[in-house]
Amino acid sequence: MNPDDLSVPVTDDDVASSTPPVSDVSSSTPADDDGVPIVQQDSAEPPVVQSAPVPVFVSAAPPVFDPHSADEIGFLRTVLGPRAWAAHRARTQAKLDRIMVLAHEKGQIDRKDVRNLLNCSKPACTRHLTALVRQGKLTRYKVLDDMVYRVTG
Repeated sequence: MNPDDLSVPVTDDDVASSTPPVSDVSSSTPADDDGVPIVQQDSAEPPVVQSAPVPVFVSAAPPVFDPHSADEIGFLRTVLGPRAWAAHRARTQAKLDRIMVLAHEKGQIDRKDVRNLLNCSKPACTRHLTALVRQGKLTRYKVLDDMVYRVTG
């Protein structure tokens, strides 16, 4: 195939319509050495630049995890189901009962005693003791740098 067969004749009208019109630059407009007109701005009013709004991101503190909050308990009930939730509560209550027996025997206990009794982590011991304080079975006292729990009543 010959490349000349694919060419389309171009007329002067086609060229004139495809080029933008050139505006006349009057002689009163100053120009630089190359003949490009210099546009002067009024120094009293600076040009206004419009920009898109910038999104503002506010960092929120992560929520504090409270294992005994109503939302967390409702979530566990939903995930575990009624039978599993009841079994979980029964195991937890059995641990709390063992802690109370130890507290009655010794008169006062601390987190180390609970840790040795249940063989659990420090945060778990604190949660169990806090649950007993909330139930009103233990009272929390500060002795030097440690917290001591005594049987209420």
